Amino acid sequence: MVADEENLSEATSQNPILQSSDEGNSDTALGGSSRESDRLEESLVKQMAAKAGLTEQMKAEDMMKWVGLMNNIRNSAQEIVKNR
Repeated sequence: MVADEENLSEATSQNPILQSSDEGNSDTALGGSSRESDRLEESLVKQMAAKAGLTEQMKAEDMMKWVGLMNNIRNSAQEIVKNR
């Protein structure tokens, strides 16, 4: 489990969206549409899950582990969107 958390941390730190400047995000930062925020969150979750190696195979083999990691990723993505 520790290796998965390290992979998640590494994936988060290497994500180009998370490292980009706030250019073009002023709408969301200033209370832009919920739809925009939802799309950004969804995109972040997909990218972070892919970087962390979360697959349908992992979901089938160890659903509790997959759910826990996805919850962590979703919470991180929500925080990122909230802070923008």
